[in-house]
Amino acid sequence: MHRFFTDESIIEGKVKIYGDDYNHIKKVLRITEDEKIEVVVLGELYIGNIEICDKYISVYNLEKISENTESKIRIHLLQCLAKGEKMDLIVQKAVELGVYDITLVNSKRCIVKIDEKKENKKIERLQKIAYEASKQSKRLIVPKINEVIQFKNIINIVGDNYLLVA
Repeated sequence: MHRFFTDESIIEGKVKIYGDDYNHIKKVLRITEDEKIEVVVLGELYIGNIEICDKYISVYNLEKISENTESKIRIHLLQCLAKGEKMDLIVQKAVELGVYDITLVNSKRCIVKIDEKKENKKIERLQKIAYEASKQSKRLIVPKINEVIQFKNIINIVGDNYLLVA
């Protein structure tokens, strides 16, 4: 069964799916009316039937599923920038393995240097990869890809509750 995420609230027993997922459901997967899908609403899993509208998919007959596939250990990955498409693979596999947050780190030994103009596009792209990996691995959350920080600033984001492993 296909899984989708939405930030919309459940109103009158229905939730709406917009944007890329709307196009994916309607044009790529060609899911028909009344077919069942899984939808994650604010970290909670529901199964419901779909109704195809002009600009959105409405999921109704929502049945809450009490499935918790998330680890109790919250892993925050601090990843130095990698060359080429390696970063895409790192993000995908980290999400599939259960990471909660990913922060990109730039160090003086990094070969890759991200231009400030391209940084937002890179983060958006990696966020999409994290989203797709979350759907594929049946996660209940989509990990957040944080902006690039300098290696010397790692200590600023690490609190008392963190255990650093290198």
